[in-house]
Amino acid sequence: MKAKTVTKQRKPKLWYKSNEIAHVWAIEGAPEGKCSRATWFDGTAFNSYATTIARILHTKKGERVYVLDLTSFSPITGTTQGKLWNAIPKDAIKFSVGDGMRGQSMNYTPVTLRDYYLDGFKPQVNRKMAHDKAGALLRRYHNLDEAIRVCEVFGLPKKELCGLRRRGKADVEEAREVCRLHDAKRDEKRKAREAKRLAPTIQAAIAYAATYLAAPELVCYDRSRSLLAAHRPELLMQVEAVIQQRNAAAMEAWRNGDEGEANYSWPTMLRREDDEMVTSHGARVPIADAERGYRFALKMRERGWRRNGEQFKVGMYDLDSVSPTGVICGCHRLSWEEILRFAEQQNWVCQHSKTSPTGSSPA
Repeated sequence: MKAKTVTKQRKPKLWYKSNEIAHVWAIEGAPEGKCSRATWFDGTAFNSYATTIARILHTKKGERVYVLDLTSFSPITGTTQGKLWNAIPKDAIKFSVGDGMRGQSMNYTPVTLRDYYLDGFKPQVNRKMAHDKAGALLRRYHNLDEAIRVCEVFGLPKKELCGLRRRGKADVEEAREVCRLHDAKRDEKRKAREAKRLAPTIQAAIAYAATYLAAPELVCYDRSRSLLAAHRPELLMQVEAVIQQRNAAAMEAWRNGDEGEANYSWPTMLRREDDEMVTSHGARVPIADAERGYRFALKMRERGWRRNGEQFKVGMYDLDSVSPTGVICGCHRLSWEEILRFAEQQNWVCQHSKTSPTGSSPA
């Protein structure tokens, strides 16, 4: 009788909301997770469908290095790529590649990442036009610069590459001047064509803005700002004032629990959902951790604090810095005005912190 073979069942991935999963991956807050069949991560690899579009490497000191493939695969993947880019801390080390192969795994190591850029430094097919040659040369030396940066980040030898960069300095400057002159001539011709083509459109933009000002709740103003800025700046100022008022109303609606997604162009906002604090960028932390983080930040507000060997966790996220102007946590920049507004809603603000000019409270 044949023995039965027992297959080990894989533990199901943790589920996250679509605007939160990128944050969790960026801080390595979980070993794996998903929000749909199209978006999931496993370890350091972030995937769209069966294609890895980003991966995290680590330096010898343990710092995270993000490698992102910015190829346009599909509209859904493009949206995911944008959320990934926004979720990565602004001061993090990032490298972009253009592999663009469906089903790829992006199993880069520091050496293979360096070699990827060096492969782009190799001479390309000779081009006839002077500005095409200059552009190709600038792209080659950009790849060389990125290869040198990989060496600096991961501690690889770079002496030979730096020598190549020094020897090509004069050629790079000459190529930049060729491209600059070509771009100036091209822009001059383009502006002449645009002025002729846009004459009727400018008039339509002015009429469209006037309609928006008359009935902003009925008309969605979206496309004529640059034309108005160039030809009717005073009308643009009126339109922007109305847009600012509408944004303020939409922001307040989000704070009060509106189901719509917040706009990334808005300042980072906070609200409570059940036992969690939710940010307008989609991150979630337990309300108890949020209160503990608030009291720590308030204590450090006046003298400042920065993560440098010392860590402070808020949920699964690391607090990066506290200053008199606000708090930074990953991609989130929180103003004290927003922090204190939320804290007062939760009854965290003691009498001392309400009356103190610095907003600091006793430990």
